Amino acid sequence: MIIPLIIFLLMGGIFTSVMPDMRSTLIQSMIVMSVSMGAFIGLPPSLIETYGSDINKVYKANGVSIYLGLITMFLSAFIHLMIACAVIVLLASILFEAVLPLQLPIFLK
Repeated sequence: MIIPLIIFLLMGGIFTSVMPDMRSTLIQSMIVMSVSMGAFIGLPPSLIETYGSDINKVYKANGVSIYLGLITMFLSAFIHLMIACAVIVLLASILFEAVLPLQLPIFLK
């Protein structure tokens, strides 16, 4: 969760200084970047670490379903990415004068 936010802070400043029109799509593009980064870079190493090590044997020995590790990692990644997206939405308008998406109030109702 920290790496996407650091990249957001760096790239948000660069994008808005090079292309001032980027303020209208900064939030959407940074959310796509952070979710992609979390899903493609964050989740697979965790799965390999869990199922390629002795943790998998512990699951089997204790009768825990093999899918429990996958479900808990998915939920953890989902919650962390939701928090990262909320931070991006809150900080982008303050730090970079980004325009909030028009559909945002629909989700808040």
